[in-house]
Amino acid sequence: LKSSLEARLNKKIGNKNFSNYLHNLVDAGFIIRKEGAYQIVDPLLKHALYV
Repeated sequence: LKSSLEARLNKKIGNKNFSNYLHNLVDAGFIIRKEGAYQIVDPLLKHALYV
């Protein structure tokens, strides 16, 4: 995930920052961690990312 995001943004993201981003998204209910993988559960976020 991290390398894909860095490639898309064309900039480096520190490990701690990336971890904080993931935790914030989980806490906000946008994504969940299931069976060792993250899944987008928010329908609007999913639509925005895949348009």
